[in-house]
Amino acid sequence: MKFIVAAFLLSVGFASAGITPELSVAVSTKDATELTGRFEPTMKWTTEGALGECNYEGGVNMKAESLGGEAPFNIWGKLKRSVAGWDLQAKLDTASDHFRRVDIDVEADGGPTDVKLRAKGSVDTAAQTGELREVGLSQSFDAPGGEVALSPSYNLADKKADIVLAYENKDTDTVITIAADMDSQRVTVNQRINEDNEISPSITSDGDVELQYKRIIGDGVMTANYKPNDSTSVKYEEGPWVASANFPMEGFYQLGGPQLAIKRSIKVDAF
Repeated sequence: MKFIVAAFLLSVGFASAGITPELSVAVSTKDATELTGRFEPTMKWTTEGALGECNYEGGVNMKAESLGGEAPFNIWGKLKRSVAGWDLQAKLDTASDHFRRVDIDVEADGGPTDVKLRAKGSVDTAAQTGELREVGLSQSFDAPGGEVALSPSYNLADKKADIVLAYENKDTDTVITIAADMDSQRVTVNQRINEDNEISPSITSDGDVELQYKRIIGDGVMTANYKPNDSTSVKYEEGPWVASANFPMEGFYQLGGPQLAIKRSIKVDAF
C-alpha cells in the first residue's frame, strides 16, 4: 500500500510537469518449489531538456519488494556541456535512506588525443564535507588490424589500482580484454561468429572460468552464462519483456533448483 500511495503521488506530480512515468513489474521465484513468486513493482520517472548551453537529464527510481513493503527511491540528475573541444558531464545521485549524501560522477571527454577523464566522489551536505573516491582515464590508440584501449584507475578509499587493456581486431571481429589489479587478473576473448551469434570465454588468475554465449533471435536477444561451481543462467530480452532463469551449480554439470523471473515495463500515459 505504501508503494501504491507513493507511486500515485509522484505520478501526479511528475505528470503535471509533463514527465511520463514508466512501470516495471517483476514476478520471480526463490526456488522451484515457491510457486507463488514475488511481486516486485518498480517505477521510473525521467525527463530531459536544455538549459542555456547545457543539456540535462533527471529522474526518480522507486522499487518495492511487495505492495505492502517499503518503497525506497533514489533521485538523480545529469548535466552535459561542450567547452573548448571537451564534452563535460556531471551526474549527481542520492537515495531516500541517505539524503544527506550525494554521490557525484564527473567525466571529461576530448582534448587533442580524445582522452576520457573521470572522477567519482561524494558530498555530505549536513557536514559540508566532500570525498574523492576514485579517479581514472581511458585512452585509445591505433594498432595493427584494429585498436587498443587502455583504462587505468585508482581507488583512493581502498588504495588500490587496476587497469583494463582491450585490443579489438576489426578484421576478425575479435576483442581481447585483460582486467587486472594487485589481487586478481581476468582475460576475456569476445568472438563474433556472425551477425547473430557471439561467444565470450574468460579465465581468472584463480582458475575460475566462465563462458558467455549471446544470440539474436528475431527481435530479441538471448544471453547464456556458464560458471562451473557457481551457476548457469539464461536471459531473454525483447522490447519491454525480460525473462530469466538461474540455476545454482556444483562442479561442471550438477544443477540445483531454478530461480525464475519475468519482468514487463509499461509506459504509463494515463496521467
